[in-house]
Amino acid sequence: MSWMLRDVKSILLLQAIIIPAALWLSVGQGELAANGATRLLVKDAHAGPYMLQVGILPGTPRVGTLHVTVLVNEATGGTPITDALIDVTAEGPEDATDAGPVRAINSSLDLRFYEADLLLDQEGAWTLTVYADGPLGPGQLVLPMQVRPAQGLDLVYVLAAAVALSALGIWVWDRIRSGRRRRQHEC
Repeated sequence: MSWMLRDVKSILLLQAIIIPAALWLSVGQGELAANGATRLLVKDAHAGPYMLQVGILPGTPRVGTLHVTVLVNEATGGTPITDALIDVTAEGPEDATDAGPVRAINSSLDLRFYEADLLLDQEGAWTLTVYADGPLGPGQLVLPMQVRPAQGLDLVYVLAAAVALSALGIWVWDRIRSGRRRRQHEC
């Protein structure tokens, strides 16, 4: 029994190390900003009376869902704006379906950040536009970006499947062992 607990603890410890490492690696490389999980696409860009920081996840835009995080500050004083209306759109290549406008909502973790998800359906040159309308009036920021093809399997999904299979394996093994013990006690 003690050797089985050791094996289960080893598996759980390994998963506790691998999963956070995989999540960290899947974020991408480059400067991290915004809510801590996005790669900074632009820092301190003027959009009318505002200064914006725009972060994206994945760090290299790919076909699929693009998570956008926007930090809005006053252009003159740098004071965060938490009550603006932020809309995000993405226009793609000729045959692509444009994404948005999508209303970015305040992050539940930090009200200074606005978050939205856009669906990018083709690779190629896209234009990301952030519209800000707040107490100082409207502003707009246009950012070009190159969208790459979708990657095969997302590492996070692979790890989640590995954790689920490990848990299933442990459960099945425990069922088999308890059946053997029952049979031994019956004899």
